[in-house]
Amino acid sequence: MTFYLAILYVVPFIAFLGKIFARKQALRFNSDGSLKNEDRANFFFVFIVMLILVLLAGLRSSWNDTGAYIFEYGRMTSDFSDYVKNQLQLFQGDWAFTFINRFIKAYISKDSWVFLMFYSAVTVTITVSMLDKYSKDFDLAVFLFIATQFYWTQMGAIRQSFAGALLFAAFPLIEKKKFLKYALIVLVAAQFHNSAYMFLLIYFLCKIPAFSKYSVWFLVGGALLFISYPITGEFINELLSDSKYGDSYSSGISSSNDGTNPLRFVIELVPVVLALAAKDDIKANEKHVNVVFNMALLQVIFTAFSIKYWIFFRFIIYSQPFSIILLCWALKYFPSNSRWKDIIRILCFGLYSVYYYIFMKLSSSTYMSDILNISAYH
Repeated sequence: MTFYLAILYVVPFIAFLGKIFARKQALRFNSDGSLKNEDRANFFFVFIVMLILVLLAGLRSSWNDTGAYIFEYGRMTSDFSDYVKNQLQLFQGDWAFTFINRFIKAYISKDSWVFLMFYSAVTVTITVSMLDKYSKDFDLAVFLFIATQFYWTQMGAIRQSFAGALLFAAFPLIEKKKFLKYALIVLVAAQFHNSAYMFLLIYFLCKIPAFSKYSVWFLVGGALLFISYPITGEFINELLSDSKYGDSYSSGISSSNDGTNPLRFVIELVPVVLALAAKDDIKANEKHVNVVFNMALLQVIFTAFSIKYWIFFRFIIYSQPFSIILLCWALKYFPSNSRWKDIIRILCFGLYSVYYYIFMKLSSSTYMSDILNISAYH
C-alpha cells in the first residue's frame, strides 16, 4: 500500500504548495460588495501535479481493464488507409476511439504506452485544470480526486473517462446557455462512448434551482426510476447496445449481483449534506451552483443504483468531479462562526483516507509499469 498512499498524500501536498504560492486573479466581488479571495494555485505546481498523474497513468502496463485495451491495440493492423476505406463506419458505436488508435499506431507508434499516454494526458489535464479553476480549494480537490478513486477509475475506463473529461470541460456552457456549442461537445464525446448522449437531457435537468423543493423532486424522481427499473433498464440497455462493450453493459443492467459496497453511497452523501449547511453562501457566490449541485445529486442517485446494479458505478465517471467541487465549496463556505468548521475539514481528510485505504486494499487490480519499473501490490 506504500505506493498508493504516497500518491494520496504527496501529490496533494504539491497542490498545497501551489495554493501557498497562489497567483492573483482578476478582481471579483461578493454580492455584498466585498472583495472575493479567489487566487488560483500557482501554475508551476499545477503543472507538476498534472505531470505526475499523467505519467503514472500514461506509462502503466496494468491496472483494471488496461490489459484488455493493450491487447486490442496490439491486434490492430497499422494499415490506416485500408481501415478508412473498408472498415471505418462513422457514428457507429465507439468509432472515434478506434479511429484515433488506428491513426496513432499507423503514424506515431506501435507501442501501447503511446496511445495510453494520449488519453491519459487529455483526461487528466482537463480534470485537474477544471478542478483548479472551479473548486476554490485546489489541494483538497486533488486529494479527493485520488481518495475517491476517481483518478484510478479513469485508468480503467479509458473511453468513458475521455468522454467524461470532454463533458466536464463543457459544463460552464450550461450556465452561459450555449446549447449548440454544448450539444456539439456532447456529440463528439458520444463517439467515444454512447452513454454521453444522456448529457443532452442533463443540460435541462441541471437548470433546476439548487437547494430548492425541485431538488427534492429530483431525488424522488431517482427513487421512482429505481422502482420502475424493469422499464428504465431496457431504455438504458438500448442506449448502450451499439457500444463495442454493449453485451457487458447489458448484462450489468439486467444483473442485480455484485453491486458496489453501500459504504460508497454513504461517502457520496457527504458533499450534499455538508453543502446544505453552507447553501446560502454557495448560492450567493457560485454561479455554477445549479449545475454542480444537481450533478452531485445525480452522483448520489447513480451510487444508490450501483448498490444493486453494478454497471451504474460506471456512470459515476460523469458526475464524480462535480461532487468533488461541491465538497470543496461546502468546506470553504461552511459557517465561519462555527467551531466545527476546522474539525469537519480534518474529519473529511480522515474519512476519505480511510475510505481510500479500505477500497484500495480490497481492489483486485494492481498498478504496474514496465517503463517505470513499478509493481505496486496491495
